Amino acid sequence: MAKSHAAIAPPAIPTRVLFAWVGEMTYYAGPQPGDERPKGGGDYTKDNVGHEVFNFSQYGGRLYGYVAASINLKRIDPIAGGRQSANELATSYTHCSVLSG
Repeated sequence: MAKSHAAIAPPAIPTRVLFAWVGEMTYYAGPQPGDERPKGGGDYTKDNVGHEVFNFSQYGGRLYGYVAASINLKRIDPIAGGRQSANELATSYTHCSVLSG
């Protein structure tokens, strides 16, 4: 039986990924009793409620998220130059569960 060696075409635009460390919440639906602010994440959320409380909100068929950080786009896209935004950027939100005990 002959084997097929189909070539997989590379994507037209190279895949660029941003891994964003965010605080943990149960619902990400705004401040709620028992789920007032993100746990973990950055220093800001220790004393404040950040916009990430609304991460994963749907609007117009898309999911939205917020990251409070200075991001050097050249590290993600070497041809970014001095731009302040990037198109076709996959973003992965990640967090570490906060354990108590």
